[in-house]
Amino acid sequence: MKAKKAVPVLAIVTLFALISPIVSGCGSGSPLEATKSLLRSFSKGDWEGFMKAILPDRVRSMTQEDINSWKGALESIDFDVGQLKFEVKPEGENSAIVEIVGGNIKFKKAKPGGGTLDVTKMTMTYVDPGTKKLQVEQIKGEDAESVRQNILRYRTKKFKGRWYVDFPLAETS
Repeated sequence: MKAKKAVPVLAIVTLFALISPIVSGCGSGSPLEATKSLLRSFSKGDWEGFMKAILPDRVRSMTQEDINSWKGALESIDFDVGQLKFEVKPEGENSAIVEIVGGNIKFKKAKPGGGTLDVTKMTMTYVDPGTKKLQVEQIKGEDAESVRQNILRYRTKKFKGRWYVDFPLAETS
């Protein structure tokens, strides 16, 4: 009689072991790897990889509307992270800021024809759709700070021994 009860318990434990990483995230071994994982999955449109790189509390706070919005973002933004240079700034044992400090990010759908953000020079290069001429825009002031805060700087946190990007995904996060 005991053997029959063990099968459902074993099945439940196995199912939990398989589902747990998807629900709670996987994280990475370092702040830098967590950030690279997020960027790689975002650049490939990999929804599951993107979710696994995010701090689980942020993922759990999402509504269906938030999920639909982020899935749409992953489909509409196409970029290549190429050879980026990073700087990690620890903020205690369980928190760090990872910042992209060099290299280029190529946005394939940012403007008609795409464009390239030069992180070091803070310039955006693209082909103007009207004139078909190459344009270079210097990103300055508030725009430059917005790029740094929203595209180049990532807060990471350690949770249950693994590193995640603490990225607000929900409207109320």
